[in-house]
Amino acid sequence: MALWLKKKEIPFRIIDKSDGPAETSRAVAIQARTLEYYNQLGVADEIVTAGSLAPELILRRKNHDRSNVFMGEFASSISPYPYLLFLPQNAHEKILARKLQNLNVVIEHNTELLYFAQNKHQVDVTVKGPQGEERFAVSYMCGCDGTQSLVRRLLGIKFLGKQYQQDFFVADIETSTALPEKAVQINVNRNDFCIVMPLRELNSARLTGVVPLESENKENLSFVNVSDYVSRSTGLEIKKVNWFSIYNVNHRVATHFQQGRTFLVGDSAHIHSPVAGQGMNTGIGDAINLAWKLAAVLKGQASSRILSTYEAERRPSAEVLVETTDTAFRFLGSRSFWGAIFRAFILPVVFPILSKITTFVRYAFTLLSQTGTHYRESALSSGLAGAALAGNRLPWLKTKTGDNYESLKTMEWHIQIYGRANESFSAVANFRGFRIYEFEWNKQAAAKGFLKDAFYLIRPDGHIGLADAKQNSLNLKKYLNAWDIDYSQNVRSLNAAI
Repeated sequence: MALWLKKKEIPFRIIDKSDGPAETSRAVAIQARTLEYYNQLGVADEIVTAGSLAPELILRRKNHDRSNVFMGEFASSISPYPYLLFLPQNAHEKILARKLQNLNVVIEHNTELLYFAQNKHQVDVTVKGPQGEERFAVSYMCGCDGTQSLVRRLLGIKFLGKQYQQDFFVADIETSTALPEKAVQINVNRNDFCIVMPLRELNSARLTGVVPLESENKENLSFVNVSDYVSRSTGLEIKKVNWFSIYNVNHRVATHFQQGRTFLVGDSAHIHSPVAGQGMNTGIGDAINLAWKLAAVLKGQASSRILSTYEAERRPSAEVLVETTDTAFRFLGSRSFWGAIFRAFILPVVFPILSKITTFVRYAFTLLSQTGTHYRESALSSGLAGAALAGNRLPWLKTKTGDNYESLKTMEWHIQIYGRANESFSAVANFRGFRIYEFEWNKQAAAKGFLKDAFYLIRPDGHIGLADAKQNSLNLKKYLNAWDIDYSQNVRSLNAAI
């Protein structure tokens, strides 16, 4: 959020009560949709270089491979990032913090929120930092303050859901056993499961699973208590344990993501099962969705009413993810009779069959990668032209000179046409300050669902806002006027410069 706001020249303060970036790895999975956002921000290449790519998924039982899926084969036409990327969160956070530092942004560490009150015009904030208490006013406040969010509690917003009965373990280990390159291993047995995710260092991995039954009630649990189970389940010979932790898992969603001028983002708004690596990526999606809308309002390029679409878009997405990850966990982690049957017999038989079905693999990738996240029910989504529906993420299309995602780096509303723009439509779009990008109409564009000569108004976050098959400039005007979207100042600035 801070990177986006800075690039849009929006002043802000970012406070953090910790004394520096995280030192433990915590979340490690970075999905394709997050990398697409990072490409807009200019940090994707560095993140990818620092991480470990995993385009392959391997299901194992009794230390034998039962099936494997090479996602890259099916996902290479869906996203420029057709894989799962693993990067420890502490390394991930340091890269983003360094980017902010290069932009002359100071993260105010050792500074915590004490209290806030809001009215129609501002939010009055009290914080405590190294120099003592400070009071100041801001236009808006975003609570990115985690599962125990003080912002959420002060707003009185409920955090509905429940806690799973089982305890999870997570460990970063080094092994003398050769790990398959660029692959995630899911090890299942009758009683439990253990996932092995590769890290960049040679033969290093993140392990996550359910604490085995025999160790469940032990006090001061350490890796020693799960090591036999891990070796049995994965076949790994552990050489060194760099980090180990036990944690409980909740699945909860806040009843509201916005109250007045204050917003909830990430874990303060929703928490998920760690299965499928969705939590951190969903929070990043929240941040981008809200950041571009705040920037538009504060720069006078959109009505403040557009901020109401943050909760309307992101809360349903969080509910879907909680439901899907909860369902996956209940099947994968349950200690019930049916959970044992699923792990021991159903999954090892069904998964190899499904992994051979292209439609299933593509669907699974769009779900896990979050490239399938859409806002078709949003008030900001209007019209249709072909299969590229308003609210959908802009389908990724390779072109002779690159791809149709290059225009997203402007981080602004713009128009894409697959074919030719007519003169009258171009005149209206240019007058309103919107740049038109024309792409060649061909069978590849048709396969992506685009309609020849239709126009697609693309939001700053890469989702389609308005789709129109006829290049009807009246529909464009109505849409822009409904949200007071105004880029005409861009035209005035250009004329002044000329």
